[in-house]
This record gives sequence, structure tokens and C-alpha cells, in this order.
Amino acid sequence: HERTHLLPPSFPPSLLPTSHVSPTSHLSRLRNMAYPSPAQSNSSKVGFSVETANKFAAASGPVSPPPQAAPPAPWFANLKRSFNRNYLYGDDPVFVQMTNIRRSGQVSLHSLQFQDFLEDDNRFLEFLLAMNDNILMGDIKSDPSAKLIWAMPKSKEHFYFTGKFYIASAPIQVTRYPPPKIAMSDLPSAEFWEEERTKQWKRLNPKIRATFTWPGPGEMPRAEKLAYSCLSMEVMLEENKRGPFATKVNGVLGRSNSISGNGAAGQIENTVKLMHDIAMDNFCLLVFKISEVQHYEYGTFPPKRT
Repeated sequence: HERTHLLPPSFPPSLLPTSHVSPTSHLSRLRNMAYPSPAQSNSSKVGFSVETANKFAAASGPVSPPPQAAPPAPWFANLKRSFNRNYLYGDDPVFVQMTNIRRSGQVSLHSLQFQDFLEDDNRFLEFLLAMNDNILMGDIKSDPSAKLIWAMPKSKEHFYFTGKFYIASAPIQVTRYPPPKIAMSDLPSAEFWEEERTKQWKRLNPKIRATFTWPGPGEMPRAEKLAYSCLSMEVMLEENKRGPFATKVNGVLGRSNSISGNGAAGQIENTVKLMHDIAMDNFCLLVFKISEVQHYEYGTFPPKRT
């Protein structure tokens, strides 16, 4: 009777200690059953132990941080140093030789005009490409895998690249091999590369920008003077407009029958803006992703190859 008064009044007599169990241990067990701890009560509701519940809580904790920018490729420092030494302060276009295999089995050979290194991933090189360049476009579509050789005459070096081409074209154009998503960017692939294409369009020399109004290489235009009459073109995007004649009108007038000799400035501006938009839609970035590099230095003897 001295032990039973410690139990709750409603405790069933059938759970009273027996002669075969230690009174102290039995009393502790009864107390735990009558007054379970909060941790025991919560875990019994979900059907697993407190330890398991803690593991689930840790697993559903803070979200892992976004991926960090990849470290520069081991060869990029040498390439950038050589580029700066050979071409950084020059105004002439920089060309890189490219070769691949056509569908016919013949070997192609092209000189690609270099535009820039991709800031977000230095494994990518950017070259200029026109949609109406059927020869180069056809060879890229035949086999996007290719080899490049980049000569550095001042520093007496050659860089040999193996990799794959991708084509970043205007959204209204349909091309094979769109560039892949860049891991360091949160933007979708199409949006990222359209922003990059627009950025490079703004960086083009006005004379180079005008060439995207010309016929494709190898074509024989009916009116040659008219076809190559646009010799300079400024940027006419909304944030870059400088006035009604953002593009030189030399030669563009002959491209539209809607402009008479006494045409208004607004009509001329609309026609020039139309020509600008057509040229920009013709402009593509030919993107080359490097998978293998050989560096040949012939300025020393014996030559060094890495």
C-alpha cells in the first residue's frame, strides 16, 4: 500500500508490481508509461524513433549552396598571355584556322575570325558566323567536331585545339547544335546565349557589323555595287539609338522602293532600322568548346611541346 499511493488514481490495479519484479524498477517503468516524455510522445505519433527523427530533420535542413565557378583550365593562362602579347593592341582581325571532315569525306579548311573568350567558362572560344555563309555552315553541320590551329607569330607559339562547335543564332533562326547550358549561370541556355550574342554584336567594329548585310561567301549577286554598298553600321538597339541616322545611309537607300528622292527622315530611319535588324538576325556566334590542347613553342631550341 505504501507503493500504490504514488500511482495516478486512475491507474489500473492489474499493472501493480508482482512479487517477481523489483519494486523500484517496476515503479520506474510504471511512471514512464503513465507520464511519457515529450520526445517519446512525438516519435510515437510518426512511427519511428527519436534518433531517426533527428536524422530526417538534419537531412531536410539548409539547402546546399549553388555551384561555384569552375577554376580556369590549366592551359588558359598561357593562351591568354600569348593572345595579349600578339593581338591585344592591334586593330586587325584575328583569324584561327579550322579543319574538319565533310560528309563527302573531304577535308575542309576555313579561316575563322576570332571574337572573344567566354567570360563564364574559358573552355569556350567565340568566332563570327553568318547564317547565309552556306559553305562554313554546311561544314559545321556535317561534323561539329573539328581541330583548330592558332598561330602566335610574335611569341613564336602554336596552339592546337580539339573540340566541338555549337551555333548561337538569333531566336527566329533554326540551327543545329545550339550551345549547351553554362553551369555557372542561372539563366536558361537559350536566354544566356542570346544575351551573349547581343553583347558581342555591340562590341563589333562598325565595318565588321556591316558585312552581315552582304551576300554569303561564294554567291554572285546580280547587283554587286548595291549588294556591298553598306560599309559601316552602328548599333540600333533601343538602348543604343543615337538619332534618326544611327546607321550610315550610304547605299541603304537603294534597298527600299518605299523611299523616294524626297523621302522623310522617318522613312529612312525605318528602312535603316530594318536593315540593321536583318543584319543582326544574320549574325551568329560560332562557339567552340575545347576538349584537348597542345602547346608548341618554337622560339627555343629544342622546341617545347606540352
